Amino acid sequence: MVSTKNNLSNPTHFFVAKIEFFFRRYWIIIFLAFLLILVTVTVPFFWTRYNLVGFLSLVLPFLCISIGLTTVMLTGEIDLSVSSTMAFASILVMVMQYGNFWLWLPESGAELVLPTQWNPVMPPYLIIIYICFLGFLIGCIIGSLHVFIGMQGFVASLIMFYLIRGVAICITGGQPYSGIEGAGPLLKSLTGNIGQIPTVLIIIIIVFLLFYLFFKFNPLGRSIYAVGGDLLTANLMGINIKKVKILAYGLSGLLAAFAGIWATGYFGVGDGRFFEGYELYAIGMVVLGGTTFRGGRGGIINTLGGVLVFSLIMTWVDLLGIDYYTQTMILGFLIVFILVLNKFTVK
Repeated sequence: MVSTKNNLSNPTHFFVAKIEFFFRRYWIIIFLAFLLILVTVTVPFFWTRYNLVGFLSLVLPFLCISIGLTTVMLTGEIDLSVSSTMAFASILVMVMQYGNFWLWLPESGAELVLPTQWNPVMPPYLIIIYICFLGFLIGCIIGSLHVFIGMQGFVASLIMFYLIRGVAICITGGQPYSGIEGAGPLLKSLTGNIGQIPTVLIIIIIVFLLFYLFFKFNPLGRSIYAVGGDLLTANLMGINIKKVKILAYGLSGLLAAFAGIWATGYFGVGDGRFFEGYELYAIGMVVLGGTTFRGGRGGIINTLGGVLVFSLIMTWVDLLGIDYYTQTMILGFLIVFILVLNKFTVK
């Protein structure tokens, strides 16, 4: 039998071990660099300001829902409701800015009754705060169904997925909604520029730094890792497991609501059918970043890498002029590739 010491003293084994360690730790950076080269060669005009802003505008909503999903997955759970919360926020922010606090109309009459004149029910920034709070509340309800009623997180979030999507569609009878001012001056400003810097880039940096610091230094952030790592140990440490899981779902809902609001400002229209399938894209990005379904492993730095890779591929195939249905097939193969690669890069 050859000892471990002899294996390590062998220069070849040592070199291979170093390469394997480097690849496991930094493979997503290598993959992203490879993609950037490929995109540059095949689509040189990608580096125009217009396309870069479009790329960042795809990154922001994906980053928000992926960070929220990372938070939930670190506890060992899953949240399938993020796309529905985005759609709900998209519709609600529009109807509240055009004079409706709550609107519930049958499909036959909704399009005729909706106002088009700018008439917010409260200051626009309060509308954003209110809807983000509703997103947080939706997430907390999912968490409460899980920890108090005993539903699996998958089931509880799936119920909310259909419920919230149904509410969003019923609000406007399934019709997209836009008014004379589009998404409104405030939301337009969030998709504009500050000087020469795109506002979307600033928001991406702020969201990322806030949650990086939260997980790095905040006791609740560290508790999320502990709960996902080992429930028994977390309980012995005095961590309130129920509180942590509800908080994780709440943060996921809040970020999904904000993503929906921002995307509405970008598109200038609200629609209860928007963002279908985004929850699956987010899962792919989070897993690509190395966060596992078992919980306790991963983080938002990894998630950022996953979001950048996934968003770059989506932007690339779009700039190549590939039709939507083929793009869907490519993304399906990408998710399979991600899961296979994850098997060999995450231990």
